Amino acid sequence: MEKEEKPVKKCKTCVYRSSSPNYGCNYSGITGHCRLLICTVDGCTVYQKGKRIRGRQESC
Repeated sequence: MEKEEKPVKKCKTCVYRSSSPNYGCNYSGITGHCRLLICTVDGCTVYQKGKRIRGRQESC
């Protein structure tokens, strides 16, 4: 029996992470583009490791 691999959430080390514990990603608030049109949290394609960017607080 083969183990099913789950996608790894990397939100805690991403530059787009939210400062709120209730939200993992703040990509749309920082860039003004909706991440949901690009990818999901489980299959994130906008991940960049680094210090959290403080940006706009608007969302899509």
